[in-house]
Amino acid sequence: MRHDLLADVQSGFRPCHSALTALLDITDDWFSNMDSGLLNGVLTLDFKKAFDAVDHEILLRKLQLHVVDSTSFKWFKSYLNDRKQRTYVNASLS
Repeated sequence: MRHDLLADVQSGFRPCHSALTALLDITDDWFSNMDSGLLNGVLTLDFKKAFDAVDHEILLRKLQLHVVDSTSFKWFKSYLNDRKQRTYVNASLS
C-alpha cells in the first residue's frame, strides 16, 4: 500500500536511493541553473548531535513563531518528539 509519505526527492529510507543519489540530483539542478545564468544558494544542516543540548519545546516554539512554514514545522516536531533508540549487541538490548 502506498501512502505517499515521502517526497519524490527524498533519498533516505527508500530503496535504491542514498546520499549519493541525493547529491547527484542536486548537483544536476545546480549545473542546470548555472547553464541558465542563475545563482544557487545552498544551506546544509547536520542534525546528528544538534539537538542533544537544546530544550526541544523551546526550539519548536521559536521555529513556529519566527522561522519555518507549517510543513517544515511538522517535520521538525516529528523529528524531535517521541524518538527512542535501542541496539542489540551480543544478544543484549541496550
